[in-house]
Amino acid sequence: MRKYLFLAAAAAAAIASPAAAHDGSMYAGFEFGLWGPSDTSIDVDTVYPASTVPGRPTGAHSYDDGADVHYRRGWDGDILGGYDFGRFRVEGELGYKHVDIRDVEFTAPLLNDINGALVLNPALNNDAIEIGGHSNVLSGMINGLVDFGDDAGWRGYFGVGIGMASAGGVTAAAVAVVNALGDVRDASGSIIAGARDANGRFLDGARLVSEGGVQGRFADTALQNTTIAVVATSAYLARVELSQLAQASSAALYRRITPTGTSFDGDVIFAIGPLEGPTAPAPQVEGLAVAALEQAVERAVRLAVGRDGIPGLADGIDGR
Repeated sequence: MRKYLFLAAAAAAAIASPAAAHDGSMYAGFEFGLWGPSDTSIDVDTVYPASTVPGRPTGAHSYDDGADVHYRRGWDGDILGGYDFGRFRVEGELGYKHVDIRDVEFTAPLLNDINGALVLNPALNNDAIEIGGHSNVLSGMINGLVDFGDDAGWRGYFGVGIGMASAGGVTAAAVAVVNALGDVRDASGSIIAGARDANGRFLDGARLVSEGGVQGRFADTALQNTTIAVVATSAYLARVELSQLAQASSAALYRRITPTGTSFDGDVIFAIGPLEGPTAPAPQVEGLAVAALEQAVERAVRLAVGRDGIPGLADGIDGR
């Protein structure tokens, strides 16, 4: 299994600091949640026995996207900690994901060829095939951050992060800046940031919008909300495949931000990759990119502090 090292830099105009971090002190935290990876399509290569029967497949055959791997809902655990030196702080994070394989579904052309080549009776079908297993992803992150402001008031940050993640020889990473109109949710689907009522409870923006609770004119509310993200992969992808990767990564926004892509949002996702590198099925790269972007969106709000009387997660306010 190969591992790749990524260097990412980001500047955020705004309002972020770690939970319970004060000058000259250590801080730590633990995060745990559920996650559901996208299905993975895999290529299948076969070698059939020789035969003189006309029409019967023989020799080597390749099937692009010959099977789909379906997963159960898995879990994600992260441990983070750091030290605040005052103007500068160092933060590390170790994450682990685990998911079990529910089943593997083979395509009809592949099954038909297997049945024809081996003359199976009764014919082999997906109901008769049982394939199990699991997939794990281990990731690590070390961040160096420079703070400005004080512990009691408005704060901002910029920083440089070095991260490493590996799954099946392919790596994906993401950076996101989040100022969305909708609510942000964690891996379990619970709202962790968004509009609140007078009692401090979340309003559920998706429900509010669908019920006609937002009456503002476009001219009054445009150019105020956006989510900007970059996804990067270690696998070589052609230009068209990179464009598709950017589109597929938007699944992370729809899972974690509700509603998203509204008329008032200016969301954009950029995808980048090396000119040379290992090759991998596009769905695998897309699944990893979605998972990475989901984490990036969540971290963007978990590090945010409040302003103008509106609390942020880093203030230690319980998300109710």
